[in-house]
Amino acid sequence: MFFNDFKKNKLINSSIIIFIAISAMFVTFAFLMAFNLFGSIENLMEKAKTPDFLQMHSGEIDLENLENFSKNNKNVKDYQTLEYLNIEGDKIEINGISQDKAVQDLGIVYQSERFDFLLDLDNQVIDVDDGEIYLPLMYFKEGYVNIGDPVKIYDKTFSLKGFFRDSQMNSNLSGSKRILLSKKDFESFKDRGRLEYLIEFLLNDREKMTEFEKDYLDNIPEKNGPKVTYSMFKMINGLSDGLLIAIILLASFSILIISFLCIRFTLLSKIEDEYREIGVMKAIGIKSKEIKKQYLNQYLFMTLIGLLLGYLTALLFREKILENIHLYMGTSQFSSLVPLFSILGIILLFLIIITYINNVLKKINKITPVQAIRDGGSAYAKSTEKSLSIGNLGFSKVNLSLALSDLYARKNQYLTVLLVVLISTFLIVLPQNINNTFSHPSFVTYMGIGQIDLSLEIGEEMYSPEKEKTITEFIEEEKNVSKFTLMKTNDIAVKLPKGESAYIRTSFGDHEAFPIKYSEGRGPEKENEIALTTLYLEDLDLKVGDSISLENGKKIEIVGEYSDISNGGKTAKAIFPTNFDKSKLTYYLLVKDKGALDEMTKRYNERFPEAKIASVKDYIDQSFGPLLGQINKVSVVLLIACLLVISLITMLFARLLIAKDKRQISILKSIGFNNNEISRQYIYRFLCLLVIALPLGIILANTLGSVFASAILSSFGVRSIKFVINPLTIYFLIPLSVIAVTIIFSKLSTYSIASFKLSDYIKE
Repeated sequence: MFFNDFKKNKLINSSIIIFIAISAMFVTFAFLMAFNLFGSIENLMEKAKTPDFLQMHSGEIDLENLENFSKNNKNVKDYQTLEYLNIEGDKIEINGISQDKAVQDLGIVYQSERFDFLLDLDNQVIDVDDGEIYLPLMYFKEGYVNIGDPVKIYDKTFSLKGFFRDSQMNSNLSGSKRILLSKKDFESFKDRGRLEYLIEFLLNDREKMTEFEKDYLDNIPEKNGPKVTYSMFKMINGLSDGLLIAIILLASFSILIISFLCIRFTLLSKIEDEYREIGVMKAIGIKSKEIKKQYLNQYLFMTLIGLLLGYLTALLFREKILENIHLYMGTSQFSSLVPLFSILGIILLFLIIITYINNVLKKINKITPVQAIRDGGSAYAKSTEKSLSIGNLGFSKVNLSLALSDLYARKNQYLTVLLVVLISTFLIVLPQNINNTFSHPSFVTYMGIGQIDLSLEIGEEMYSPEKEKTITEFIEEEKNVSKFTLMKTNDIAVKLPKGESAYIRTSFGDHEAFPIKYSEGRGPEKENEIALTTLYLEDLDLKVGDSISLENGKKIEIVGEYSDISNGGKTAKAIFPTNFDKSKLTYYLLVKDKGALDEMTKRYNERFPEAKIASVKDYIDQSFGPLLGQINKVSVVLLIACLLVISLITMLFARLLIAKDKRQISILKSIGFNNNEISRQYIYRFLCLLVIALPLGIILANTLGSVFASAILSSFGVRSIKFVINPLTIYFLIPLSVIAVTIIFSKLSTYSIASFKLSDYIKE
């Protein structure tokens, strides 16, 4: 019976299977990625023995004091200090390519002996021999270097032995990258690079992190650099793929709603086609329950086919979708069971779909034998006649007038099509907006700085008044610089309202030179004011309007809150005077000729080799490039899926309308309308829906979409994101593609009108 019905209604039944398959595919993708991501991160960090607390430090260090602190602190399970030799990018060549444009700090290290291990691609601890070198996975991903290729550091060349996973610095969002050598080779460079330290602790109980962090800050002076905790490592490792999973989950939910709307149409279309048969079955005594059971069995079978097809399709692309997770994190110990866990999502989806179908089939209860046999296939005949009445029309363009009249008369039915197009547009536009925002130069405003072109940074350990003067004078004489400002950064000791002590990483300077957007309040304008990042406020249990005290007792009011994904999301801005002997210097530059930016960056690197110099464009490309590549892939899949859904729903709804309107179409033919004119009426109806659905879908993607993105990035302290819109893509190309698909498939759906014969439908 099913196969006979399938042959009879190929379009309807195939569409149902496709809708369900798309939903199942995205649900399976989301389950596969989520289970693999969280399991793989846990496995990687467990194998690497990631530290619970890391303090990066440059400058002098008292190892004996650190050793005593770790022994006497009840929260410390283990402690170590690792050396990190910072090497300027122009001193490193990988397969002949200089790393002078690297925006991350590059440093050579040797393998740890106790914890914080660097792992190979099998998640095994690497044992490095003299003369060997291992690179971070970032370089493998970029594809320009392979095992055996030369890697040159200063004047010494190594042969690349392999790539490694770094549970701390795997992510492109990490500000530093480690390069692994043997300890002997490391020592040979020690007098040439800039030595920094990774002060690391394992704790007995991670729940005591706040207590331990306070003990460290109160007793240890080595804190010249960012500090990172285990939870932050976990978050950084999962952020890129986590954002991707969130997009897929949103797509899964949205497409499920679309599927329900489409299933409703296909069911109603089928019921309309078989309206007379249902009436006959009821007339001979078959109960509604039994009739519904026949339909439910058919749709049960189609649902199973659709779910299986979607599930198998997802498994077919499993390796592709999990490629990035497996590369950077490896597999979890339960990875072989993940497909089985994904079946739980499919089972849940099955139950939801069947429940929904059963609910739609309640329409059969309202069908009476007399009405079904009398109307001959349309329960909506009267309403349709009314909608196509043209006796009182005074419009010159009759076809458009008839289309608008029908839209008004059957607005509840057309609302479903409008929602399908609206949701589809939302899903197409959202990843485009995320991609464009992340790749736009203005994204630096979420890093605590305004829109600039170039930054030049001198570490605190390299500071001297003479160096500050030299750099400032050099920039002042630079003809290509239209504006610049200098920020000095230090850790300031403060007392919180409840009496606790804390250290706040604070930048001092002219914050109005390159203003940022504050999610609440404003920037500091007086010497007794300070602005903090969202994460700092949350971590210290503070809010805008609160006051904190400096060491000298001076009260400082918190006047603003902003976003900053640098330094672990914890920075502050102030303008009060300080008396630090040394500070980290950061120059922000806006250039006149953007085309000369590469040449300018190279020239500044040569003039100030001790400085970290990076263009905003290079930073965004290197930090977010891989993530944007993944979002692009998802964007293409969503575009294809949504256009497919729109094309199918257009054909199905047009068929549903034509099935209802056969008698009325015959009447129109009898009064002189030709096939093309009647076809044009249906096209006009869909185009009128697009006039409403497309703008609404774009507006929702631009507004609710930014709320969605902000929620995902809130763990990085980004409270609110305003999308940067690409007008050509969002307001022209996407609407044009939706309109084109709608016109083509609505036209194809109306070809059957030509076969209508007046004698078959005019009975009166």
